[in-house]
Amino acid sequence: RDGKCRNVRLVLGAVSPSPLVVEDAPELMRGMAITPRLVDEVSRRAQKNAHPVDNMASSPRYRREMIPLLTKRAFEEALERIENG
Repeated sequence: RDGKCRNVRLVLGAVSPSPLVVEDAPELMRGMAITPRLVDEVSRRAQKNAHPVDNMASSPRYRREMIPLLTKRAFEEALERIENG
């Protein structure tokens, strides 16, 4: 309502043996305006905590590199949903 994050949960798939809950996300974002800088910080934390395993779909390096991009897209989509009701 006031442009600030009230609640957030960030969970990533395909970057660890099981879904990865980014524990830092709520702590970093609660009460803060969602800015590109904040999303970048959360993305970096997510990337740091990820431990992708090797499989046939893609390399661990590729999946690790995609974390910031896909995290930003997820936040953009969430913000768009909020704005459009």
